[in-house]
Amino acid sequence: MKIRSVRFRKLALVLSGLALATSGLSPRASMGATRAFDDERRAGTPYRHQSNWEPTVATDPSNPDLVYQLITGISARECEPRCPGTSVLFRKSEDGGATWGSQRFVCGLACKGVGWQFDPQIKVATDGTIYVAFMNEYDPGVVLFTS
Repeated sequence: MKIRSVRFRKLALVLSGLALATSGLSPRASMGATRAFDDERRAGTPYRHQSNWEPTVATDPSNPDLVYQLITGISARECEPRCPGTSVLFRKSEDGGATWGSQRFVCGLACKGVGWQFDPQIKVATDGTIYVAFMNEYDPGVVLFTS
């Protein structure tokens, strides 16, 4: 039992380091030593009978003004008709997150009629390629899209 606990702690430390590395904050900065967070601001869309869950963001490493967000939209209407019950939606900011463009359905026609999508993840490569992965029901499971 003790070995499993030590392994879990090591894994948690590695994962937290990866999360900080991909967030652009150093572990020191995240503790307030050199940087602080700015004021809170809305990152979701105005309420339109839709609930946004599981937000995830990524910035372009070569242009920090380009910020991308994925959310799991419950009862989303961006892919009407026959949207999944929960749909992964994408949107972009070109001013560092101060304003956002409209949401759009990631999967397109191939996912019409799928029951649900969830657990979105997004990363941007150094060449600007956007990688999006999420669960598309359990069959086929995780799907990957690139820009």
